[in-house]
Amino acid sequence: MLVPEDHRAVWTALWAMHAAGDLPTALVLAHRLEAQLEAEYGPSRPDTITA
Repeated sequence: MLVPEDHRAVWTALWAMHAAGDLPTALVLAHRLEAQLEAEYGPSRPDTITA
């Protein structure tokens, strides 16, 4: 898993929503996670690109 440990709870929730078929919520969580990772690590880090 490429997501840093302090963001794994959000990553897990994102995939739980996806698995449950709640794609709008999964999309919002993905967008928020990517924004957080980009703010912390920059736009070119693999953590940001993966999300």
